[in-house]
Amino acid sequence: MNRNPKYSNSRPGEKSGKTDRPIKRKAEQGRSMVRLGFIRPEEGPAVFPPLTSGSGNLLEQFPSIVQEVMPLDSKKRRQLNDDIRQLSRSLTDERNTRRVGYMNDPSVLSAYIRYYMWWNLVRLVRLFTSLPLELEDGDFALDLGSGPLTLPVALWIARPDLRDKKISWYCVDVSQNALSAGEEIFLHFAARTGNTPWHITRVKGEAGVPLHRKVRFAASANMFNELFWNNPRSLERQIQLYAGIIENYVQPQASVLLVEPGIPAAGRFISLMREALGRLDFLPVFPCPHTELCPLAGKNSRKWCHFVFDTASAPAQLHKLSGDSGLSKDRAALTFLYAARDPDDRPEKRKRRIREKAGTPERF
Repeated sequence: MNRNPKYSNSRPGEKSGKTDRPIKRKAEQGRSMVRLGFIRPEEGPAVFPPLTSGSGNLLEQFPSIVQEVMPLDSKKRRQLNDDIRQLSRSLTDERNTRRVGYMNDPSVLSAYIRYYMWWNLVRLVRLFTSLPLELEDGDFALDLGSGPLTLPVALWIARPDLRDKKISWYCVDVSQNALSAGEEIFLHFAARTGNTPWHITRVKGEAGVPLHRKVRFAASANMFNELFWNNPRSLERQIQLYAGIIENYVQPQASVLLVEPGIPAAGRFISLMREALGRLDFLPVFPCPHTELCPLAGKNSRKWCHFVFDTASAPAQLHKLSGDSGLSKDRAALTFLYAARDPDDRPEKRKRRIREKAGTPERF
């Protein structure tokens, strides 16, 4: 029997099991939390809403687009599953010996795009479907560690309302080959949707390379986890460095999206970046429903913030490729943070509005 009153089927105030403690009504719980300084957050949108039919259809077309951009002959197709398995080992068990510019190798790049980029698109398209990102004509955006432009391509697939916006992207990566292939893939997607593509500026270099313009939106997906392994600096010192790099890239009013694999080390990284960006006046928007300390900070590899979804809706051809490569996947996970800064909406002003709405004293 479940003896926790919180999960009882009894009515509020009735006894349940062997406990004689009455269940607090929601209103009473809310007042208690306000007295303690915690404002109950409103329920937010689903992190991973279902794919739209349009997004699903474009994800299904991915392999045909890749074959047009970087065709494989029959011999290389037979070798593809082995290439994917070898790449998987280099990204996990052999990550300590992996070269920084590994995607400059044509066979590695082909395997990465055909397998990893496709799965990353599945993850990011689901995320972008619910992300409260707003961009307007004339905005500049940045994708750090862009590789084959996975993040801009995912946004194009997920957000048809943004396709006709005149957005300019800086796509930064150490691999020129990956950037070139990614731009061609993006242009093929734009041709299939019938929209004028966003302007892409490829920038060969590492995070911190100078750009001509400040950006309204800075993002990275699966980049930082490749940087903090075997780094002689402490993670806290790295966080200060990376937060400063992002700060130097963005406009006073801007938003930042960081996406990493759903592993404990990445969860800890995201939690620390959340704190560091907060010191730069960036407020967490999504998925965090509050601006207080992260309760899932991932210290000592304990509970960390990450999200998982079932992959049943992923393209059947992708599932077959995964199975044939010995890498079947029935769940996908990631950890992420979307934060925004507005000079006219400093944290103290926002906290004051929250207090006033909750009826708490100004001094609290």
